[in-house]
Amino acid sequence: MISALPYSSGATDAGAGVDPCAIALLPQSGTDALDREISHAQDHARTGPDSLIWFERLGWLFTAKARRSYDPGYWKLAEQCGRCMMSRKPHSPEGLLLLGHALDSLHRFHEAETLARELVDTRGLYLDWGLLGDALMEQGRLAEAIDAYQRMIDLKPGPQAYSRGAHVRWLKGDLQGAIELARMAATRKRSS
Repeated sequence: MISALPYSSGATDAGAGVDPCAIALLPQSGTDALDREISHAQDHARTGPDSLIWFERLGWLFTAKARRSYDPGYWKLAEQCGRCMMSRKPHSPEGLLLLGHALDSLHRFHEAETLARELVDTRGLYLDWGLLGDALMEQGRLAEAIDAYQRMIDLKPGPQAYSRGAHVRWLKGDLQGAIELARMAATRKRSS
């Protein structure tokens, strides 16, 4: 059951009383370098004094695994890392950002928007605006998404902002502008 605020308790949509930290620490199979990084992060999250940092790292590793494997189960694990962080430190910006990205990738756009709005209201970093733009665009609110992406690019021009701008230009039918921004994103990635 999902509460009114998506991170307000340790409950998950799998059922009340389920510990998101325990779910994130379930052993993973696999032997490639990313799988070994995940196991390493799990070990530190389980035993380290700075476990929140390791749960954040673990969540982003699950995000990378989801993107590589196309397995949405890893997005669910990233979500559990964000929920774990929220259960230990409510309103943690790092936890909000991780959880927001996981929810957005799981097509829970309204929930991701709620978290992104909290982030832009309290912190307002370029990644916060990017998450807000992503959630808005996926809900078909393109004009609002463009405003959020513009704030992102104003705060930190770079590959993440340029690639979003390229997508928006493509959606609006500006193919030449989309190609230009996509090239800028690719050029900046190589030089970063």
